Amino acid sequence: MTRFRKIAIPILVVGISCGAFVMMIKFRRTVEPKPIENSPPSVEVLDLERRNFGFVVRSQGSVEAATTVRLVSQVDGRIVRMSGALKTVSYTHLRAHETS
Repeated sequence: MTRFRKIAIPILVVGISCGAFVMMIKFRRTVEPKPIENSPPSVEVLDLERRNFGFVVRSQGSVEAATTVRLVSQVDGRIVRMSGALKTVSYTHLRAHETS
């Protein structure tokens, strides 16, 4: 009896699957094509005008250089004067045009 079940059950499953396949093919619904609505996107066009636009960036901390170099004189002696551009600066308020 167990040998019969081992053979009959797979054959029964395959038979039912084939029957279901045939029924789905025979009674399938046809798809009706729908017309594609091609409507352009709604867009508003504005005239371009030049104007100033400012914004404020508020932050805390200090600005530090990404690369630092050691200042060494090329001649013997000591450094007597250093340009103001080489001094360390800490900014508390940055303006947008100064950060770019």
